[in-house]
Amino acid sequence: MISDSTSPGAGVNGIAHIFPRQQGTYDDLQNSMANLINFGAYGIPNVGPSICGYKPETADEELCARYFQLAVVSPLAIMNNGLENLDFQPFNFTARTRDSIINSLNQRLRFIIQMRSELYRIQ
Repeated sequence: MISDSTSPGAGVNGIAHIFPRQQGTYDDLQNSMANLINFGAYGIPNVGPSICGYKPETADEELCARYFQLAVVSPLAIMNNGLENLDFQPFNFTARTRDSIINSLNQRLRFIIQMRSELYRIQ
């Protein structure tokens, strides 16, 4: 179950937490990094931000690439894109940004196996 409103210790029941509706700014990215650490301390290990925010039209390519880099160490990563946001799909970015995103996703796939194993082991 994914929630945007949880309480300390909810992770024991398998509840994941998505960070509240972020606008896709550098401040939101910075807050997401702090929230990853804080929620782990609260006993909710499955947390994560919305990649590029809920309003990707306010984000730029560089910011979206940074969100993908944060997703490498984030147990939960969700990209909210609708038909009106096709310009912010990774395949529409410049080659440099696209390569950075592909690199981040490859690292995430390698890291997520270890991350899931560790979370299973501590439960």
